[in-house]
Amino acid sequence: MATLTLNELETAIVNQLNVIRTNPSGYADMMERETQEAYFDDAGETGKMRFKFPGTNMVLMTHEGVRGCMETISFLRSVRPLPALQLSYGMCLAAKEAANRTGASGSTGAPASLELFPRYGKAQGESVEIAVFGNVNERGIVNSIILCDGDQARRHRNMIFNPDYKLIGVGAGPHNSSHNIMACINLAAQFFDK
Repeated sequence: MATLTLNELETAIVNQLNVIRTNPSGYADMMERETQEAYFDDAGETGKMRFKFPGTNMVLMTHEGVRGCMETISFLRSVRPLPALQLSYGMCLAAKEAANRTGASGSTGAPASLELFPRYGKAQGESVEIAVFGNVNERGIVNSIILCDGDQARRHRNMIFNPDYKLIGVGAGPHNSSHNIMACINLAAQFFDK
């Protein structure tokens, strides 16, 4: 099998997700420290809150504002730590192909990386895809997954904290739109490479 090479952003996303899974309360402490300085009211009439990602110039309009962040912090303090996700060669290849194709087209639809699995192997059990558009770094990407701003079901967060998922595949890179970058993340219980 060939060696898997992840770009810097892909590696950072995997590392950041594993920090959250293995030490959710520690991540909650960090989020709480940053929340005080990161949120500020929107000067317009949208009723939304702006969030400035610490250490960046990126500002995100949010639906839930501080309330959503505090709910996330509470969740992270209540959830039990899980083992780190292990990289899957085949799942990474599928995610990279989907991210490259979606990024080149500028589409913001689902990258359909799961449809590419048969090229690279076979998933056993449930598998899911998370697509994130925009954000400037791994913290922004991972925070958008964990916060699930505007999604009351918190689908992406629940996927990250599903103990059935043991494997991860990730592809991230440029996106031909105002989003600039995107990430495609696959999670699965088992995957058998070709």
